[in-house]
Formats: sequence, C-alpha cells, structure tokens
Amino acid sequence: EAWSLLYVAMTRAIYAMYLFIPPRQKDQKVPFSQVADMLRTALSGAYSADEKIRLAFGGDPQWYEKTPQAVKFAEEQAEKNAQLLGKTSSESAVETEPPTKSQAPEPIRFLPNPDSTRDLTRRAPSNIEDRRFVDLSRKLEFSQQNTVNGTILHGWYEKIAWMENSLPSDDELVAFARPFGLNKDRLERLLKSFHNSLKSPRVDRALHWTTYIPMLREKVLRAGILPPELVPMDVFRRFPNDPNEIRWEVYREKELAIRTETELLLGTLDRLILLRNDAQVFWADCVDYKTTRKISSPEILEEKIRSHSLQMRDYRRMLQLHYQIDDTQISTHLIFSMLGIVREVLGRNE
Repeated sequence: EAWSLLYVAMTRAIYAMYLFIPPRQKDQKVPFSQVADMLRTALSGAYSADEKIRLAFGGDPQWYEKTPQAVKFAEEQAEKNAQLLGKTSSESAVETEPPTKSQAPEPIRFLPNPDSTRDLTRRAPSNIEDRRFVDLSRKLEFSQQNTVNGTILHGWYEKIAWMENSLPSDDELVAFARPFGLNKDRLERLLKSFHNSLKSPRVDRALHWTTYIPMLREKVLRAGILPPELVPMDVFRRFPNDPNEIRWEVYREKELAIRTETELLLGTLDRLILLRNDAQVFWADCVDYKTTRKISSPEILEEKIRSHSLQMRDYRRMLQLHYQIDDTQISTHLIFSMLGIVREVLGRNE
C-alpha cells in the first residue's frame, strides 16, 4: 500500500514535486520505513542523512511563474501597463518578448457529462482543518507509531455498538491489531489505554444507551419532531417485522457518498445513531472519535474543536442530503477518547 501511494503521489505531479523524508543518523534507532529508506538511499547514495538538508534538486525553482495561470496574469498586467503608458498592445509587444508559454497550442477540452462524477471535486470531510498556515514541523509526523495507534484505537471503538451488550473481548482486540505488527509491550500499553478510556465518566456515558439515548430523546422532544409517546426510551425493538415502528439504531463506520452540483462528498462516519422507521429518519446523531493523547491547555483544546467543526459541518450536510432531513434534526459530537472529553459541536442555527 505504501509503494502504491508513493507511485500515485509521484506520477500525479503537474508542475513540481517536493518530497519530505525523515532524517536518519548513523546507527540511529528509529522506526523502519521502507519507502523513506529507499528514497534516502536513491537520492543521496547513503542509508543515513542529516536533517534539514536537500538530498536532490532539479528543474526550475521559479516554476510557478510559468504556469498557464501565471503567464495569463503576466500578459494581462503587461496589457494594462501598456494602456497606462498610452501605448498599443502591438507597440508593447515589440519591446517585450512574449512568454513562450503563450505560444503553445490550446489543449482540446471536451464538454463534461452532467451525469458523470469523474470531473467533480472529491472532498473528504475528515481531511478538513481550519488552518490558513501550516507548521510542517508539527504537521509532518514521520514516525508511523501515532498513525498506527490511532487506526487500531478507531477499529477497537468501532466494535462497540453499546457497552451494555457488545464490549469486545481482549482476544478480539488483539486479533484486530495483529496485522499491524505491534510488539507485545506496545500492544499491552495500547490495550491498557483503551480500557482506561472506557472508564472515563464522559466516554462511558456516551457509549451506554441507558445514558446517551435519554439525552438524544430530550433533543428530539425539544425540537418538536415527534410526540413523547412515539420516541422510544431504549434501543430494543418490540415489533421487528413492523416497518412503521420507530426505533433507535446505531451504525459504525457508516460510509456516505453525496453528490452536489459542484463536488462529490465522501465520508465515513465513525458512529451514527438514527431515530427512524423503514421509511423515514427523524433524528441523526453523528459521533467522531479523536485519539489525541495530549492537550497542553484549554485554549489548544478549543482550537482543535474549532478546527474539527468544519469537518462536522460537512457531515451534517451529508446527513441532510442523504436522509432528506433538516439541520435542526441533526446533532454532532466529538469524543476525545484518550482525554475523557465529549463535546457537542453545534450547527449554525443552534
């Protein structure tokens, strides 16, 4: 999978490509990375390389000035400048050599098929963050340990429908984690962290239907969606064959693909709780797990929640379009499982 991702990344570059790889000192014990080690050796001829050095370079460092958009902008600016100086565009062209890029023939463009999703922008809400500037030293985590831990923890949480009746055994958890190749000590530490997170009062309440469903039920009643007698107080079905029975259902790893006029929204919801019958959804509650382990201050926590709110906003939109419900019939929650924090992310109208 890693080689496939590298191939796709390197063959999709149009104007320029930058490769960042972790440094490796001689005899340094760092997590093994086949892709990074191959690139480091191929680019420098050595297995080790110091940090903050450039192993290889080629091409034009001012490539961004020669893109079609940049050339067009330069031509427009030259035209404006010529007009300001009282010259014609032809006189200006004699004095300045036209960019070679503008002489290239225009590419053939086919009209889009309105029924096709190929040309739509594909966007995953989980990749959205509210940042205009990115600190690469924080964003690029070369060690794969945090990524692997987060993937395993997400998989473990997704095995829980409700803790009253579906808490996975350690054997199930270990079986899920085995393909990731964790050593015994690391796996035991991760298991301990997982079990400790479930003991957190807030996480415990969020994963027990006996405490979470009454909270959702109150939301439904306050919104006036249904009369009290039609909103169940538990998760059990009385009439499994009755399509009109209104009940609570929980989904894990719910995949959605929603097409709008301009883009294709793709997302996997960690946890989705619906109040529904076979024909209609009356309420949707989306829960997203975050496995962040450390928060240095309350301000940093609030910043993270604001950052994730754009992701949750897109999830709300996807639920609206998929189930044909109003934004007032949706609630969204973030569970920072390792921190024992559960926070509701309100919609625009709340």
